[in-house]
Amino acid sequence: MNQKNIKYTRILLNYSISFMLLFCFGACSSRIGYKKQILTYLSEEYEINVKDYDNLIVIFLKNGSCGVCEEKTIQLIEELNANTDFKILIHYRQNDFTVERLRKMPVEVIISKGNIMDSYGIILINDLLIHYKSGRIKYFGWLFQEELDETYKHFFSKK
Repeated sequence: MNQKNIKYTRILLNYSISFMLLFCFGACSSRIGYKKQILTYLSEEYEINVKDYDNLIVIFLKNGSCGVCEEKTIQLIEELNANTDFKILIHYRQNDFTVERLRKMPVEVIISKGNIMDSYGIILINDLLIHYKSGRIKYFGWLFQEELDETYKHFFSKK
């Protein structure tokens, strides 16, 4: 390669690395911001301060999950309820079969008020589980089918 090509290759490489770093830092900071928005939402709308709990699990159920996906999430909730200090469930829907099933469990079920979550910048791409331990996030996971194994490992594997 001649000097000119080497120079352009270096410039292109530097720009590529810079872009990737900016993208990575942006993704990390937006995730941190999202977690703060959830804390604000819990605090302002429901007066829930995660620091008041030694062990708190919050699950957000999104609107319009498919039946099979929803059933897997309900099974996880039932197992958490039987095996952990499960506390709060925020359900994004109203008046459906799932709410009736959940209310039979000794779990605090909260029905989200209208589209208030949206006003906090919280848009659920799927059901979401957050595990707080002594006020800090111990686990943050979207409950996609392919990620449920990780969630089960977090709660049920012997440590």
